[in-house]
Amino acid sequence: MGKKPRLLVFTQWFAPGYRAGGPIRSTTNLVGLLEDRFDIHVVTSDRDFGSAEPYPGLTADQWLPHGAASRVMYLSPARQTRARMRALMAEVNAECTYLNSMFSPRFTLLPLSCARWRAAGGRLVVAPRGELLDGALQYKRLKKVACLTAMRATGTLRGVTFHATDDQEQRAILARLRVNPARIHVLPNVPEPPVREVTPLVKRPGAVSLLFLSRVAPKKNLLFLLDCLRTVPETVVTRLTIAGPTEDPAYWEQCSNRIAALPAHVVVTVTGAVSHDRVRTAMAAHHCYVLPTFGENYGHAIAEALGTGRPVLISDQTPWRGLEAAGAGWDLPLSDPGAFRDAIVTLAGMDQPAFDALAGSALSYARTRIRASTLTEDYATLFGHDMPPTSQPGSP
Repeated sequence: MGKKPRLLVFTQWFAPGYRAGGPIRSTTNLVGLLEDRFDIHVVTSDRDFGSAEPYPGLTADQWLPHGAASRVMYLSPARQTRARMRALMAEVNAECTYLNSMFSPRFTLLPLSCARWRAAGGRLVVAPRGELLDGALQYKRLKKVACLTAMRATGTLRGVTFHATDDQEQRAILARLRVNPARIHVLPNVPEPPVREVTPLVKRPGAVSLLFLSRVAPKKNLLFLLDCLRTVPETVVTRLTIAGPTEDPAYWEQCSNRIAALPAHVVVTVTGAVSHDRVRTAMAAHHCYVLPTFGENYGHAIAEALGTGRPVLISDQTPWRGLEAAGAGWDLPLSDPGAFRDAIVTLAGMDQPAFDALAGSALSYARTRIRASTLTEDYATLFGHDMPPTSQPGSP
């Protein structure tokens, strides 16, 4: 077998981190999928999302082995500079460089600013990770729009290939960046495989346990869920577990005030962030995963819940649609909070056989949707040598 092509990945967070949620799983799973086909080097931060301390036991600023054949460099804050990024790109001299964000100042914008000096044969792929969707752009909108405008004006994105995880994200890339459609590849994220069988969970009519496992941030819309729970009838005993890091202290204060005002039959437990190895255990301990998000380009936690054999109650702003018809849960419009409340009441009213059937349908839906068998070749194409020609001069 010949020498493997080199793939250089820049991502702000990577394993063993878990607080940033989906983006970490997307990249870690991708590296695991492709390390037999590519010589992979990952450049990332030496600390988890929201943490002031580096990962314990890891040596920063040098290449460390990861998985079966890959290498990772955990950069300390002082080394996250343009000069260092440029030096690493020269050192690895990769055939393809993959940026796992649209707006990360140090792990996307800095490498982008270095990309032009690279050899003409090098390829640059950017994965916006849902950051161009309307639900994400509504936060810090002016700053993000100014950044995109500057990218277009300076030609920074000329010749860049984009990785969209679904048609919704493809449309957002076209609308926001005005790139040549031939430069966009639509590929789903690399998923965790579904479990072999559903873990049993006791279900009595009139009671339900819900799990919100996500970053506590405005985009994830926890306030909406808490407002829905205020309207659940007192005959429905509801337990909600909130598991995830607090991204926005002001937003969490609003959530705390809502929790304090909930009626006595709604009990909320706050656990903080959950490490990845405990996610499926947390999913299996609850009757339903709930995420009324303003927008997800994929939604790893949604996939993990379904793959654990748990129904989900989510907004209609994700790729996971047709859930009720499939008997796997509900995907509902945020304009109708009453529909979310009604779904919770319906779930609470189920007895053991009805819930077991719902859980089984959720797992069946996951097995249909979550297939990684063809993704190796699809991603090899994205990072390989058979891409369409670069955009015409004068267009990004």
